Amino acid sequence: MDIKRFALISAVAGSALLVSFTVRSETLHSALISAYSNNPTLNAARAQQRAQNENVAQARAGRRPTIAATSSIGLQSQRSFQSGGFGTGGFNDDFGTASAGLTLSQNLFNGFQVSNNIKSAQSGVRAGFESLRNTEQTVLLSAVTSYVDVIRDRDIMNLQERNTNFSREQLRAAKAQADVGEGTRTDVALAEANLAASLSNLAAAKAALRASEATYLQVVGIQPGKLASPSDAVKYLPPSLDASLNVARSEHPLIKAAQHNVDSGQFNVKVNEGTLLPSVSLNGNYQRSIQAGTADLNADVGSLTANLTVPLYQGGARFSNIRQAKEVVNQLRIEVDETRRLIDQTVRASWAELESARSQTQSAQENVRSSQIALDGLVEERKVGEATTLDVLNAQSNLITAQVSLATARRNRIVASYSLLSSIGRFTGEQVDVAQATNVIPTQVHYKQVRDKWFGLRTTSGN
Repeated sequence: MDIKRFALISAVAGSALLVSFTVRSETLHSALISAYSNNPTLNAARAQQRAQNENVAQARAGRRPTIAATSSIGLQSQRSFQSGGFGTGGFNDDFGTASAGLTLSQNLFNGFQVSNNIKSAQSGVRAGFESLRNTEQTVLLSAVTSYVDVIRDRDIMNLQERNTNFSREQLRAAKAQADVGEGTRTDVALAEANLAASLSNLAAAKAALRASEATYLQVVGIQPGKLASPSDAVKYLPPSLDASLNVARSEHPLIKAAQHNVDSGQFNVKVNEGTLLPSVSLNGNYQRSIQAGTADLNADVGSLTANLTVPLYQGGARFSNIRQAKEVVNQLRIEVDETRRLIDQTVRASWAELESARSQTQSAQENVRSSQIALDGLVEERKVGEATTLDVLNAQSNLITAQVSLATARRNRIVASYSLLSSIGRFTGEQVDVAQATNVIPTQVHYKQVRDKWFGLRTTSGN
């Protein structure tokens, strides 16, 4: 009767992984939405991008006039003395002064520096958008990883709990058989050792689960509840390695960011070249002065002047700046090639990892099936004395190991599929239908709001 109970517990353990993958409510998609909205790393990157958006507004300010108002007020005291042959004389005069004025300065031409500054800033903003998309990918992949880590570790903990219960039943049965002379003290000692090992494995599984749940909270922003079984990212993936490489080379945000940085650098070269060209500016000034004293005196003064500046020689610094800017562009072009190679390597590795994970999952499933059959057979043989307690314990240990391997393999397959999706550049919030389900304001919207803004202090966060 006891052996039948052991077999029943083992069968339940064999199906535990499957049950734990189906009875859940919170979905991977909802976890991604939470991470997309609440993750501090991603929110900090968005704030950084909004700050970079202001570079375009600042560059465009070079086309606009600068206007300033000035004023002053004061008190003057004047003492005058005269001397002559018949005596001395003089007069005292105290009077107040006040002035107010306006100054205006307008750049008319400065060697195309303003227009090239604007283009450089625009390219920098585009590079920032792509860097932000890559941060999205990193955070969402971390969310997927933490999600399936919790599922895996909960499954493993459940398996270890069932294994511990099985070990307790084995020890109880071994003691009962020893008491009636059907077993030996060796069988009891083996069962006790097996229970101790099971308790140790259960403690380790609980510790691993706590760590995974803590990581989930840090990445996703909420405590993990009941988690639904996730599917992999196959529906988003290209059908072949070559197709994946082609997508990554044309769409990966790191490559596009590097290309935009080259554009920004080239415009910066033109900005520096513009410092060698003449510049023309228009300056206006109006001032009213008031003097109140013995004799009131008011004056209005206005001027409007055009200034032409032709640079002749500045010690060679501007020529050095141009050479330096060109070398920066050379560096940025090399970094584009480096990024392409890095992305190629990442895609190839991710593809291989996904294929390996699929194969390991199939092998693990077969191993669980075979181990379960082996355990069931040994339990029956133990009834007729053809198998020992040690044989049953070893078979149970093999089954638990196989089930843990299956839980890990399933986790690895899901992570590998999303890693491949990230490596080709298609794991952004918009591309996996996450951004549309949040209230996050895209940084592109902010850019359109501020790129040509003349006035205003408040940011999108209301500060």
